[in-house]
Amino acid sequence: MLSVGTTRSRALAKSLPDVRMNAPVISIRVLPDEVTVTYQQANSYKMISSSFAILAIPLTTARCIEFNPPLPYTYQKMIHELSYGAVTKVLIEYRKRFWDEKNWNGRLVTDAPIVYTWHATSHVQNEHGILTVYTGGDPGAKLAALSDEARIRVAVAEIEKIFPGSSDIIEHTATVAWPNDPYTRGSYAALAPGEVTAHWKTLFEPAGRLFFAGEHASPIQGFMEGAVESGQHVAKNIISSS
Repeated sequence: MLSVGTTRSRALAKSLPDVRMNAPVISIRVLPDEVTVTYQQANSYKMISSSFAILAIPLTTARCIEFNPPLPYTYQKMIHELSYGAVTKVLIEYRKRFWDEKNWNGRLVTDAPIVYTWHATSHVQNEHGILTVYTGGDPGAKLAALSDEARIRVAVAEIEKIFPGSSDIIEHTATVAWPNDPYTRGSYAALAPGEVTAHWKTLFEPAGRLFFAGEHASPIQGFMEGAVESGQHVAKNIISSS
């Protein structure tokens, strides 16, 4: 099953004239009059040039890109220092919504290894139901270090401790650990002490013809709304400078 975010992303991609999938960027060359991007598809390296470029990826992933010539020092420092959260998610589908029988709404905030849960299908009329186990911070980093199977076992076991017998009615499970994804390498920006004053201004300013967009480049950090607004901000700046 595709997530809502994935479905929307694919719908957006269909509306664009040129989308190149499975094409990780290897290097970016920012020149006074253009930007050249080198990317890889299968075993081939290809280049594309444009008047401007927007780097709409997490800065954790930007650390894997070679910038030649190197970006100004403040941008290098921002890319390599901006902190990101460590979040994992486990989805557990149960054949019946046992929490209704307990007069429980599906939400937990706990010091157990899973930290937080909620009922993800409260808007759907069905006998089955899905609990989301959402874990960040140090507990999230610890769960991310586990295999997918082990992470699911931990989540199931912790809920079983609180609601004995719940594990007997599990239908399906799924999990993601964003620190392990090669295209995110973290969750959302989580600026540490000192990083706001050090990098906030740089986030909103282009490095020549290279602009930055994403949830990290927005006052509404950590949410899709902020990512969209950052893209709108960059688009206006490019249009006004063209």
